[in-house]
Amino acid sequence: MKKNTALFIDRDGTLIKETNHLVSADEIGLLPNSIEAVKKINSHGVLAILVTNQSVVARGLLTERQLRHIHDSLVSLLDQNGAKLDAVYYCPHHPKEGSGPLTLECGCRKPKPGMLCQAAADFELDLNRCVMIGDNLSDVEAGHRAGAFSVLVKTGYGAATVTRMETDSVSRKAQWYPDYIASDILRAVNWSLEKISG
Repeated sequence: MKKNTALFIDRDGTLIKETNHLVSADEIGLLPNSIEAVKKINSHGVLAILVTNQSVVARGLLTERQLRHIHDSLVSLLDQNGAKLDAVYYCPHHPKEGSGPLTLECGCRKPKPGMLCQAAADFELDLNRCVMIGDNLSDVEAGHRAGAFSVLVKTGYGAATVTRMETDSVSRKAQWYPDYIASDILRAVNWSLEKISG
């Protein structure tokens, strides 16, 4: 499989447990099958790229340096178990929360596709052969707006998202509707690898 493909992975609720504003590396808890899922991506020669909204920085709950420490710890935890994240992209902004320079409308906060597009430029990715995996419709929309496939997992906020989709006509629009709904990240990865290798 060519190296110009990637699986974009949301962080909270998809790869690790949802804690509602994680502010310490001690709070990191990998979801079941996360290690196996990332190892499977690695074994197929596809890039595993984390893309995460982290408004904790705009809100003043963390500095960017502290956030990078959390991500370094996550990368190290996975690495110790034979799984590799090839890159981590985060959006520190929020359009309303906070009062500093990071409180603004940006192009990187999902559902906008800025992080995916930046990764595509950095790694020469063919976004039409990439997949965004996450537990929110903002993940799904970001993937579709970037030109990638999108998978919704039922972990984190995913189960509630699926319930909302069933009653919300807006979420049935193509831009927001996932190409696949998976019970967890491993099943999402299995579907994704089959989709982009076909």
